[in-house]
Amino acid sequence: MSSAKIERGQERFENWANWSLAHSSKTGYPKACAFARMYRADAGDTWEGIEPDESRPAVDEDDADLVESFVRRLPLSNRRCVLAFYIAREAPVVSARRFGLSRQRFYALLDEAAEWLAESACKISRPE
Repeated sequence: MSSAKIERGQERFENWANWSLAHSSKTGYPKACAFARMYRADAGDTWEGIEPDESRPAVDEDDADLVESFVRRLPLSNRRCVLAFYIAREAPVVSARRFGLSRQRFYALLDEAAEWLAESACKISRPE
């Protein structure tokens, strides 16, 4: 596996995850876990380590839409790992245990999906 390809795929998954969380009604993924939805911040409050929405990176919506289509076509084992890691933001050890995988296998499935994404025809052409 090429680490550069994996990193590029991971960047695209992160962009997609930010887009998905902002558009959860379109994608069907929950905007946050049930516990996080129960938290109602007073004006200006944030949880420690969590920045206000204005500090989030810009989302490439065109690429995120392509990645959404790609994720829907992934094999179930890869798709479950991608959704748990990028959308649910669940701890990998928890997801791995829930899916009956070793932590190493969980990460291997994530890396495999990221590499496939980087290699896929599911790309947008960027003007140079």
